[in-house]
Amino acid sequence: TIVSLCATILLNFFHGWPWYAIWLIMLGFGGGMIIPAIYAMAGAVWPQGGRQTFNAIYLAQNIGVALGAALGGFVA
Repeated sequence: TIVSLCATILLNFFHGWPWYAIWLIMLGFGGGMIIPAIYAMAGAVWPQGGRQTFNAIYLAQNIGVALGAALGGFVA
């Protein structure tokens, strides 16, 4: 969402003590806005429905975390 985008950009420029907490709170609100929309769209688009839809989202999130951590370790 726009809230997450703005918070991420501002976090790069203003990362002192009070601003850091404010931007992280904004990131939390931004994620809270987009996640229900992701689940609603997945439930509406997936033809079979059921648990398979949400398991696919969960799997994609876990793969992203694993690859992100691995690439972060490689870059560092």
